[in-house]
Amino acid sequence: MVTRLYRQGLSSRIFDSVILFVLTIASLLTLYPLIYVVVLSLSTANIPNPYLYLWPVKPQLENYQVVLQFPVFWRAYLNTVLYSVSGAGLCVLVTMLTAYALSIETLPFRRIILFLIVFTMLFSGGLIPYYLQIRNLGLVNNPLVMILPGALSGFNVIIALTFLRTNIPRELREAARIDGAGDWAILWRIVFPLSKPIVAVLALFSGVAIWNSYFSALIFLSDRDLFPVALVLREIVVGVSMIESLPAEVKTQTSIAGVRTATLVLSVLPLLVIYPFLQKYFAKGVMLGAIKG
Repeated sequence: MVTRLYRQGLSSRIFDSVILFVLTIASLLTLYPLIYVVVLSLSTANIPNPYLYLWPVKPQLENYQVVLQFPVFWRAYLNTVLYSVSGAGLCVLVTMLTAYALSIETLPFRRIILFLIVFTMLFSGGLIPYYLQIRNLGLVNNPLVMILPGALSGFNVIIALTFLRTNIPRELREAARIDGAGDWAILWRIVFPLSKPIVAVLALFSGVAIWNSYFSALIFLSDRDLFPVALVLREIVVGVSMIESLPAEVKTQTSIAGVRTATLVLSVLPLLVIYPFLQKYFAKGVMLGAIKG
């Protein structure tokens, strides 16, 4: 019996060691591209592609200084912050209002509305009808085009609805109604305070989506003062016109690849800073919202 338990313990330890080794290798393979980008952004000379580096070549901050000298980058950065914050707030508000209404069993045409929301997750009209609709709404070359079209997502509604069904008992709403609370009071005083995990998930999903979005800006925005940072990053990565306009003494201390990667690092830096603070809500909200009650 003791030998059998020892064998089970040994096999379990071997299994755990193998899993730990595989996960470590997978983590390093996932993390290294980010490390490579940071190393390249801090390097003076271009790093030969066939070689792997974990430390910058002649480290310096000239690449970042060059990026910060671009006025269009600062403007685009401010635009992206405004788009992401306002878009995330609007997405959370609209999604929670929709999910709360659909969580009420007595809502008229509830099943039809839910079917139409799910239908949008499976089918779409395509790019041309979408562009015509945006044009008819007067959103072409309008900053609201980065906020309004993505305010309501069927995927987010399903997650929020499942969370409310699972974690907000119907009896709690009924008790609040007995005490004289209406739907707005229940929503703001009960539902929202108890829904912090899913609110954080919705804000993170929508904020990251808007922050990384460049296709909508590429299609609908022509005014450079309205460009988000993702579109400016695309211009810097695809073309070199902005870099070629720099003084000769600056270009000798930098590299095109270094400037591009420095722009990339500055673009994703806010997301890397904010995510650890929302991680616990993110994991909890996704797990709870994925369980059907």
